[in-house]
Amino acid sequence: MLFIRDGKIVRNVTLLPYGGFGTFDISKDVIALGIYNIKWLDESTFTFSPFYLIVYSPTGSELWRKEFNVTSLSTAGDLIVARSYVRNGSVVKVFDIGGNELWGLDFGEKVATNGKTVAVAEKSKIYIFSRDGNIIRTIEPWKGAVGSVELTDDEKLVVTFYSKEASYLRVYSENGSLLWTKNFSRIMDFAISQNYILVYDGALHILDWSGKVL
Repeated sequence: MLFIRDGKIVRNVTLLPYGGFGTFDISKDVIALGIYNIKWLDESTFTFSPFYLIVYSPTGSELWRKEFNVTSLSTAGDLIVARSYVRNGSVVKVFDIGGNELWGLDFGEKVATNGKTVAVAEKSKIYIFSRDGNIIRTIEPWKGAVGSVELTDDEKLVVTFYSKEASYLRVYSENGSLLWTKNFSRIMDFAISQNYILVYDGALHILDWSGKVL
């Protein structure tokens, strides 16, 4: 794994003996990475074990690690939010950048944070929590299962979700009101910036924050 600043490699960190990484996220303060190792039981059977959540400084120094099967991950400000699959369910844990566990949930499929609030999606609902773990509101899209969530610095919530008919991108205001919706054939990925929302469904679509396709 390469750490690059101003176009120059500042550190090269090997992930061996780990077999690969499942998810990662970056803030201005840390780089959070979910990794796993492939353990062969015999010539034809293997398992993924152990799993780790590893947090690095921006220059590549390892700050801490915890054994945790990360399937969804978000970091911003001084918060790191990670979701893990467990047998017959899932858990979500919220850490500070020092590795201290602040609070957790025994449900959740997708997570997002902007450092001030935390969004946790579970099936067709999105729960918004304060950074201290207090529930602020619950949002229910009118149909479909939530695919992914993002929170902006000004508390807007960006959600993709799916139904049998299509994929949808919805943007909510800081008080949970729906601002606009766009339909796509099948959203495979999306990203947000201060000025734009990028959606990929086999073609790349660039939208502004009013929902206008550019």
